[in-house]
Amino acid sequence: MKWMALMFAVSIWFHIGQCSPWIKSNPNHVYERIRLEDLNDETISHKERLNLTISDKSGKVVVEVYYEVLCPDSRYFILKQLYPTWQRVGSIMDIQYKPYGKASHRASDGGYMFQCQHGPNECQGNMIHTCAMHYIPESTKLTEYIHCMMGDNYDPMQAGRNCASQLEIEWSPIEACASGKEGQKMLAVVGDDTHSLRPRVSFIPTIVLNGSQDNQKMMLKNLLKEVCRKYQGVKPKECIETL
Repeated sequence: MKWMALMFAVSIWFHIGQCSPWIKSNPNHVYERIRLEDLNDETISHKERLNLTISDKSGKVVVEVYYEVLCPDSRYFILKQLYPTWQRVGSIMDIQYKPYGKASHRASDGGYMFQCQHGPNECQGNMIHTCAMHYIPESTKLTEYIHCMMGDNYDPMQAGRNCASQLEIEWSPIEACASGKEGQKMLAVVGDDTHSLRPRVSFIPTIVLNGSQDNQKMMLKNLLKEVCRKYQGVKPKECIETL
């Protein structure tokens, strides 16, 4: 019996750690606003979507982060890899947040219904992050906000409100977006983009650098080094030190 209990515990740890379906169900740079009418077009490939959502960012390494707000691995990556890398070489990075992961969605009554790996709170958190992408156009402020929320996402609305207050971000438009069909439509766009990835998402988080998923294990382990390798311009000193 003890052996069986141990195996069960290991199984639960493995599933949660891997974020598998254990629940059925520059400072002046700004992001271009999400273009729903373009991104919902099923004929548009993932790389074409990338070009639609990225405009004047020539030369920077495009870092797409496919994650879930309640996934332990996503939280670890954003707090321990993405954010520290951004602090050191943010001037050569263009981060694109994709908070959806292994969720699913379907159209319903003019909006969408979602099912997320870690339950309804995760769906709500994913939607808040997605709305933040739209209503916080400054990339520096957005990354600080995502980082703040990932520190404690388990009550997404409270975390979103607290982080907005700390960072002097207007909360009301984000809250309204995440509470209605606007946020549903935006999150569905992120979901469609996630489903369009090839190869398909099998692990969360999944990281894409300049459209490539190559060296996934290395990106998760040492993002700074992989970003510096991808960067084609004059390497900042932080890159020289790590390569």
